[in-house]
Formats: sequence, C-alpha cells, structure tokens
Amino acid sequence: MPPVLAFAAVIVALARRWQVRCGPLAAGESLVLVAALALGALGLLAALLAVAGIFSGPSFSFTAIALAVLVWPWGQRAPRRPPARSWPRAVAVVVLLAGAAALRWPPISADLGGRDQGTYVLRARHTLRTGRTDHTDPVLARAGAEASLRPGPGDILGLFHADRSPARVGRYEGSYRPGFYLGRRDAGEVVPQFLHLHPSLLALFGLVFGPWSMGLVAPLAGVLSVLALWALGERLWPRAAWSWLAAGLLALSPIAVWTARTPLTESLTGLLVLAAALAVARGLGPDEPRPSGASDSTLRARDAAALGQELTAALLLGLAGFVRGNLWLSAPAALAVLWLRPEPGLRRMSAPTLLFGLLLASLALHAATTYPYLHDEFKRQLGPLAALSLAGVVIVGLVALAIYLVLDVALDRARGHVRRLPLVLAGLAGLAGLAWLALRAPGPPWSRLDPVGPLLGAPLLLAAGLGLVAFARLRPPPTATSAWLLAIATLPVTALALYAQRNLPQVGLYYYGRYLVPELLPAACLLAALALSRVHTFLSERTGLGRHARWVSLVLGLGLLGAQALPYARAPATRLQEFAGADRMIDDLAAEIPERAVVLAGGEGWHHIHVFSQLGGALAFGHGRTVLPYRDREAAYAVLHELLVAGPAASGDDPPPVYLLLGEATHPLRIPGEEAPLALVDDLLPPPFVARPVAFAELYFHRLTPVDDRIPDRVTRSDLRVGLLEVTVDPARRAAVRSWRIDNGRAEGPDHITLSSYYLPDGQVCLDAEHPTILDLPPGAGPGSLVLVAHPGADTPAWQLVVDGQRVPLDAPGPGPKRARDTIGPIPFASQPRRIELWGSERAGPDPICPHGGLAELRLLGPDRGPDDRSGAWSRTYAPPDDLGHRVTPARFAGGRALSRLRPGLDPARELDGPSLVVRAGDPLTFPVEHVPKTTIILAATLRAARLSPAGRVRVLADGVTLVELDPPDSLDGVWHAPLTEVTLPGPAPRLRVEVVDPERPDAHVALRDLVLVPPPG
Repeated sequence: MPPVLAFAAVIVALARRWQVRCGPLAAGESLVLVAALALGALGLLAALLAVAGIFSGPSFSFTAIALAVLVWPWGQRAPRRPPARSWPRAVAVVVLLAGAAALRWPPISADLGGRDQGTYVLRARHTLRTGRTDHTDPVLARAGAEASLRPGPGDILGLFHADRSPARVGRYEGSYRPGFYLGRRDAGEVVPQFLHLHPSLLALFGLVFGPWSMGLVAPLAGVLSVLALWALGERLWPRAAWSWLAAGLLALSPIAVWTARTPLTESLTGLLVLAAALAVARGLGPDEPRPSGASDSTLRARDAAALGQELTAALLLGLAGFVRGNLWLSAPAALAVLWLRPEPGLRRMSAPTLLFGLLLASLALHAATTYPYLHDEFKRQLGPLAALSLAGVVIVGLVALAIYLVLDVALDRARGHVRRLPLVLAGLAGLAGLAWLALRAPGPPWSRLDPVGPLLGAPLLLAAGLGLVAFARLRPPPTATSAWLLAIATLPVTALALYAQRNLPQVGLYYYGRYLVPELLPAACLLAALALSRVHTFLSERTGLGRHARWVSLVLGLGLLGAQALPYARAPATRLQEFAGADRMIDDLAAEIPERAVVLAGGEGWHHIHVFSQLGGALAFGHGRTVLPYRDREAAYAVLHELLVAGPAASGDDPPPVYLLLGEATHPLRIPGEEAPLALVDDLLPPPFVARPVAFAELYFHRLTPVDDRIPDRVTRSDLRVGLLEVTVDPARRAAVRSWRIDNGRAEGPDHITLSSYYLPDGQVCLDAEHPTILDLPPGAGPGSLVLVAHPGADTPAWQLVVDGQRVPLDAPGPGPKRARDTIGPIPFASQPRRIELWGSERAGPDPICPHGGLAELRLLGPDRGPDDRSGAWSRTYAPPDDLGHRVTPARFAGGRALSRLRPGLDPARELDGPSLVVRAGDPLTFPVEHVPKTTIILAATLRAARLSPAGRVRVLADGVTLVELDPPDSLDGVWHAPLTEVTLPGPAPRLRVEVVDPERPDAHVALRDLVLVPPPG
C-alpha cells in the first residue's frame, strides 16, 4: 500500500473516532485536536520505526494500517447532533488562518542553515534515506578495526578526538559533527542529537509526500496553533470576541512567524500544548453537581466523556515530551497540581498515570538512543544529577511513581482546593520575572528571556502583565477541568524559571527568541485578551462610559494587533527567505561524487569549518556520502595515503574514489582591471598524489542580520566558495617518493641511512623520552618533505623532533587537544635534511615493547605540485532570485595558497586573536618552508586588527630578503586587505617571515589572518 494511503487511513480513523465520541468534525476545535493527535501519533510511530532501524514505505504502511484498525470505532455510530453552523464565523476563521498561513509561507530551507534547524533536516534526510536514526561511519569503523594492526588507520581515527575520561567511558566519546556525537569512535558509531519525534515527522512527510514537503511541518503546526488558540479562547470566553484577539496576536507575532517558517521544534510543541489545553477546556461549564435522578447510563456517559478529555490532554502532553525535553522538567509541577483534582477512584489516576508513563517512556527511549544530548542538557540544568542511564531512568521513574501514589493518598484532604492556585501561579511567575531582572546584566552570558522585550513588544507585555494581575484574581471552581487547566498553566511558569538562567553565549533575537514560542507567547496572548476583557467589563459596569466601552476595547485591541503587525510594514525584510538556493548547490556537488567515495571537507582557509560542518554534513547525511574533516595539510596527506596507498595494499581491495572539498583559501581578491573577484583553492599536493579539479561552486545567500536589541530588520549577504577536487595516485609522481622501512634495527630503503637508537628491543626501533633516536640521511637535493611513521597507538603529539639542529613543532598553535596520529608530516624543507633526532613521549603507553613510541617508516617526498590541467571543471554561481539591489558578480577560480594559524610548524606559543596570528614589534612571525610552483608570485595579506603609529609598517620577508612593506591603517578593528604585489622569491621553497617595524610605538602589533601566495596568470 502506498504510504500516502496509510497516512490518510490513520487520519480518517482518528477523525471517525472523534466524530463518534466527541462531536462534529466541522468545528474548529475538532479539526485542531484531530490534526494534533494525528501529527503526534504518526510522528511517534515514525520515530519508533526509525529507532528500530526499519523506517520505510512498507513498514510504515503496515504499522499505520494496524494503528488505523485499532483506532477505528468498530460497531459504534455517531449520535445525531443538530448542526451548529455560523457561516460568518466560519468565513472569519478561514480568513484568520489564511492570513497566518500567508505570513508563514514560504518555509526557510535549512539544509545549509546549520544550528538546530539544520540538524533536524539532516536527521530527517538521513532517516528517509537509511531508515535509521543512528549511523555507522564505514571509514572510521574499518580504521578502528585495523588501528592496532599497522600504522595508517590511526591517522583516520585521529581526525576525531576521543575523550575516554571516566565520565565518558561507556557513554560517548566526543563530537562527530554539529548535531551528531561519537558513541564509540573506533566502531564508527554515530549518535544523533535531539529528540526523535520532530525529525522523524519531517522524514515521514518526505516519505509520504516527497522530500520537498519536509518544510511543510513547521508552517502547518504554526497555523494549527493559531486555530488552537482561537478555539481555546472560544471555550474561555464563549460569548465574547477575545478569542479573536488572542489568535490574532499569535498569528501576527514576528517570532511565531519566523519559528513556523523554520524547521524547529517549537511550533509543533506549542501546538501539542495548546491542543492539550483545548482538550480539557471542552469540559468548561457551570459547576453542576452530579444529578441525583439521572440514570446510570447517563452518568457513565458523562464520566466517560470527561475521562476522554483528560486522557486526550495527557496523550498530547506526553507526545510533546517526545519533541522537547522541557516537559520532563516541567512535569513535577503539573503533576503536583493534578493531585488536587476532586475525582473519585480510577478516573483520578488514569490520565496523570498516562502522562507520567509517556514522559518516562520518552526519557527512557532517549536515554538509550541519544544519551549524549541528555547528558549535556541535564548537566547544564542539574549539574551532577546528569549521570543518567536507561536502568537509572527506570528506577527513578518507579520511585517517583511510588512517591506519587503515597502522596496521592496523603493529600486526600486537599482535593478540590484550587481556588487560590491562580494567585500562587501568578506570584511564582512574578518571582521568576524578578529573578531574571535581578540577574540581568549587559553582555554574556545571556538569558533566554532577554529577547522578550524586543520580540513581544511593550504593548503586548504591558497587556500581559495586567492580564497576570487579573488571572491572580480568578477563583476557579473545584472541578477536574479547572485543575487540568491550572496544571497546564504551570508550564509557562516553569519555563519562566528555567529561562531566567543566564547560560547563553549570545542572543540573536530570532534564533534564541524561539524559546518563547511554545509556552510563553501563547500565555502572553491569552493574558492580554484577559486584560482587555477586564478593561471592557470595568468600563461597562463601573464607569459612565458603558456606551463607549466596546469602541474603547476595539481601539485597544487593534492597537495591540497593530503593534505586532508594525514590523512587517516598517521592515519587510523580516520575512526574508533565508538560505534560498543552497539546496541546488548541494545537489549539484553530490551529483559529482560517487556513492562509495570518501570526501575530505574543510581546508586551511576561510570558512573551513562551515565547509565541513554544514556543506559536508549535507553531503554526508542528506546524500549518504562519507565525509571526513580536512584538519590541515599534514592530516590530509596521511588520510590520502591510507585510503589510496596503504589501505588497498594491506587489504587487496581497490581504493575508493577520494575527493577534497576545500573552502576558498582566502577572501576573494580584487585584481586591478578585472571585474570578477579571484577565488583561490589550494590544489597543491605532495607526491604521489595529484588533484583533478571537478567543480567550483560559489554560493550567495541572504540571512537576517543577528541583533540583540530589536527585531531583525537588516539583511546580511553571506557567501561560500568551494572547490571539489578528485585525488588520485599519479604513477609519474611515484618516483618522487623514497621510503625506508625501519625493521630489525635497520632502515631498509633505496639509500643507506645510519640509525642509532637508545632502545632496540626485538629488532624494533623504540624511542626514549630522555635519549634521542638519531637518523643520519645521505646527501640529497631539495625541495621536498619529510614524513615519519610511528608504530600504531603511539603518543605522537608528545614526541619531540629536531631536524638539522632545529626543533620542529608538530602541531599548529591554538587551544584544544592535539591530534593523535600515526604519521608525522609532511614537514617541508628547502634542502634535504642530514640529521633527524627524535624523542618519545614521557608518558608510557600501553605498548609493552615500545611504551614511549616506536618508529616504523621514514619517507622523503618531492615538492608539492598542482594539477597539470585545471580545465574541464565546471564553475557555477548560486544566488537568490532577488539580489536586493546588489548585483552578484561571479568569481573566477584559480589555484593559490594562504598561510594561516592552521599551519603546523608554527611556534605553538604564538599569541592568537581568534583565527588570526598576533605579530608584535620585536617578535616576528616565521612560517615553515613553503613549496611554490613558481618563484614569481603575487603576494597579499589580510589583517584583522592593527595598532601602529603613523611610522609603523608591516614587512614580509623571504629567507631574510624583504619582499614588500605594507602600510596598514594605524588603528584597525576590521578586515584590511593589502594591495596585491607581484614579487620574486629567492627560491622554490622559501621561509616567509612577517614582522612589525614601528620606531615610535613599542607596543605596536597587528593580527594577521593570512598571507596569500598566488601564482601569476599564464
């Protein structure tokens, strides 16, 4: 059966059951509740199938039909009810929903958007493609299986740092990429971030209606939330128009609109919470006692209807617990209020037990399948209480259930004491708000409540504040419906307390303001409507303005609505479709990469993190390509050697296709006399590898400029340029590789190498922490590179290397753990080294023979070279259809290299300023030797900051010869691009140095982002 028919069967079965049990489907509340139940139930079904690894068209169709059969009210007929139609009201509702839908269309693509929304979409695409939530990286898994057998696989494993501290053992070992964790690195086990229902629902829409439809989920939930709030208002104010005000405020809210256009969880969560409130609000009415003369069947029907409303609310709230974890933290307060329900017997416990069971099941499911996310979130919220496990969740749940049952009996006298609860909840909300104000301070860390002023606006906040006072004065009757509504009202109060914490590094308004949408924004809309209703009542009954009360209320209501609509008129850009066009670039690049290929994504230049994280993530989880990070040139060489040379030689298998996906080496250069900017891609590789250009892609996309103090109203144009290169082994370049295997205490290779080692057990060359192993090499020419290969598992980051008397740093400067690896180098040289001295790690390792590390191989490589033919690759520019008045000029791509802080061989103690290297007067910056194809090059530099006197200059030297003297701005706090200068280098492998010369300012310094080397045209 086609999935679309199974999908429709569940909806039809739910609709029929609702019609039989609850009432006509034509009512707005019926549509909302059936839709919310359908979305939640189908999303949970898809999530369970994906967790089991069997999500597919046939499995969904079978289980969905089974669900429809279970839900269908067999043998039951819908009672005849007189139709209650009001065509003007129906037309008004349609207009309201059409306006809400128009504001929430078109949805925003998030394939390249990064952050949470990008993770949800990539998870959905991964589930749609594989039928699973988890993932196994085949390259990592194979490397983990072979890492202890030979050198080489450890270089692949070392691309991902594994934290095996006691707190992580058996839980998870580190980050894989944004949105995904490494459960066990050596097994290639990848665990997704976040809860399962929302991305599974996106995948389900993709399965049923096509991948294009995944963007419909959030707008659909947003529009249904507006309808749910309207229907809830109709129940709260059955003979007044305040429901229209509350729904209109939610429909027009800029943050609600942005959130509903973005594939985030907040819109779906808000829908489920509002639908739960609506389900129990259907029981609102006069506080009537049970009629003494009614028949038993009438009483049973009445009790069954009330129980059904409560079970529906519990089911919807429980489903919300599979979408966002906030419900786990909010549940204790809600369940505590439910103790006060005045119902007898089983009915009192059934709905809360269902809610508790669903929340416990959600926590257990995600503790077993997305533990790293729960660990991080609970550690942030609860500190040392975060160490959860599946068994721990079950034990805690059983203990909590026992406590609940005991207290349920002990608090029997408190049944029905709900009249003062509004005052208590309003007081707690006020205390949470005061705590936020007391902790408020300019700058980070930020609170999730900090965006509330700009996003909701002063009029809505003032009206909501007055409504909170009016809410505190309410005295609800002691009914089950009142208790349930007050229990749901604890959710925004708990959210206020949680969000008052200051733990955000930044507070871009729309992205972090989204936390207001599920609970606080609907509550503010309802409180504003309550405040206006009280103003109307006051004017009508206690003043002489009774005749004008309606008009005063109308003006105030329109003022509130106008304040929410004003941003659209004042700054239409706030409805910008961000990241438009990114999906086309991703699809085109994926079409050039075979399915079994391995891609190294990143580079050493600008946007290297985005290339691996967002673009590489889209290729990996959206299109099923294996994507590894390109950390630096040395790591890339080691991985290429393992994939294309050592791995196939050890296994006898054909090597996989291997590609480099590199971000631009530097910011686009402006060549005098040329309109098109010049984009550089570093296509130089050491032998025996050669790169063949396949594609060059340039992406322009628009996004709202993040701000902290107002609704985003400006547009930032961002750009991303990448080159896709296929890497192969060039037989002609194999002669440029000389290799010596270290075995039986000798170096076996093409020429004689004298090897003296302090420690030679069993014929192996083991290193020592105090005495060096020395290798004397025969005379040879340069330029070239040196490569050392260690025994598997050696602690190579702690080794010390001296080449011809000069200490060679093994890692680039910067924080964070050093990369574990088997291969050291390539270390470039201008002339072949004669003596190599090597010390092992001071910390003994697990190897019983060579605890401080051992040497397995030495290689001497020829210089880096680029492709012989750069033609044949396509070059495309992707830009939004509306250029917003700023014409896009496509870039011209060329080969080129930029030296940045990512260069191993730099002084590890070099001061950094973010991605820039700080160069101070008297402390020059010296780069390692660089191979250049031509000695005549175009030189450029990028500075990110400068503090100089008018006489201060920045010099660039090569082997002590001054190439250019730059005169940057004396005070610089942005980006400055030095003019392009053609220079002649003293040789094909120069050592470049940057120094600051300032006779008038001893503290003069600059922040160097990169130094650019561009081969001249021709």
